[in-house]
Amino acid sequence: MSVSGVSMVDSLAVLASGMQSTQLDSQLGMAVMKSIMDQQEQFAQALIQMIQQRPTLDGTGSIINIGV
Repeated sequence: MSVSGVSMVDSLAVLASGMQSTQLDSQLGMAVMKSIMDQQEQFAQALIQMIQQRPTLDGTGSIINIGV
């Protein structure tokens, strides 16, 4: 069957190709998003570790300077 010089098989092939391209775009977007999320998680873990390892000063919070 041919409509306007384009067969149904050609139309289905174009449609399938477009759907496959859309699926590939979606998969690529998800892979990039997952990579960014993994990087952010590593950054957050490193930041938490840095905060936990910060030096503490003796007497911090227990000495009040009233001579000012």
